[in-house]
Amino acid sequence: MNESNQNNSMNNISFLFGEDENENKNTNKNSNRNRNTNKRENKRKNKNNQRLNNNILYGYSNNGSWSQSFVDTPFSVKIGYILIALLGIYYTLFIQYHLFTSILLIAVVSLLFFFIHPIAGVIALILLLIIVYHQRSGHIKLKGQVFAETEIENNKAYDGRKDHFSVLSDKMARELTPGVSTYSFWLYLRKAYDNEPIYRNNEWKSIFYRGSPLQQKDDIHQLVQYPGVWVKPDNQTLAIVFQKAGGQNESVELPDIEMNVWNHFTISCMNQSVSVYKNGKLEVSRNLLESPASMSDYGLYVTSDYASTSMEEESSQSSANTGFDGNIAYLSYYEYTLSPEEIEKSMTLYEKKVRDFEKKRSKK
Repeated sequence: MNESNQNNSMNNISFLFGEDENENKNTNKNSNRNRNTNKRENKRKNKNNQRLNNNILYGYSNNGSWSQSFVDTPFSVKIGYILIALLGIYYTLFIQYHLFTSILLIAVVSLLFFFIHPIAGVIALILLLIIVYHQRSGHIKLKGQVFAETEIENNKAYDGRKDHFSVLSDKMARELTPGVSTYSFWLYLRKAYDNEPIYRNNEWKSIFYRGSPLQQKDDIHQLVQYPGVWVKPDNQTLAIVFQKAGGQNESVELPDIEMNVWNHFTISCMNQSVSVYKNGKLEVSRNLLESPASMSDYGLYVTSDYASTSMEEESSQSSANTGFDGNIAYLSYYEYTLSPEEIEKSMTLYEKKVRDFEKKRSKK
């Protein structure tokens, strides 16, 4: 009996300890399960927080609504996107570009606006495509300064021997960037008849230059001019001269210019790079040795080998020592570089007027 009771007691104790052991195992399992659940929950929260931060950075709304995306974007991010986008538009509109560059700018600007708001991105894309289409299809609006004195009016063109004028610096558009500019003009070099003396033979003859006024006894090779366009003493070579104050004289030359024919020239300056176009085609391009000079404080002198004060003298010597034998028409200044399409446009814009004038003159 006692032995039986003792066995029962042992069984009861074993049962109790076994039950406790099972409970401990269950508790450990639950703890592990809860720990895993907490880890997953924390991981999910971290991902959500990261997603929210990214959404705020890239302009999406915290509540997932596109309508609030621009409002939820930090102010500094908005300004950054807008500035970069405007810079892209500026380069697309005003700076020389090629087709690949245009496509790249369109993609970048549209993407930036899309980050602010998808509708803004679509609008930016459409606008930029329209801009490039108009530029590529000939709908180019040039924003240059055409000097009225060189326009053909009443069947009369600017005479390089008799006419001369100057433009003060405050009457010209100021340079956006030193050394960045374009000059465009039509030129007619007249060839003397067989029995006629050559006008100012063996002399440098001024077409135009931007720089300091030239006095009668000044050396033109020391003249501040950026650029200066001259007919060399051989009468058939065009020299484009660059010389800033205290700098060395550098030039780009176009030899064998056709006489008694109208030609269109474009001088494009981009920092130290100079390109000269004749009738819309690139003739010569080179890099200058010296850094560009700012010419915003200098005037423009057209067929003016000497200062305006000396030109006011009515002596034959004064009138015989200025300009060149021929005509210049539609001299234009741009405070930026023209793209190849704009150079073509600058030529064709006044070509009909120039050709019509020459037809009428040849019939006289």
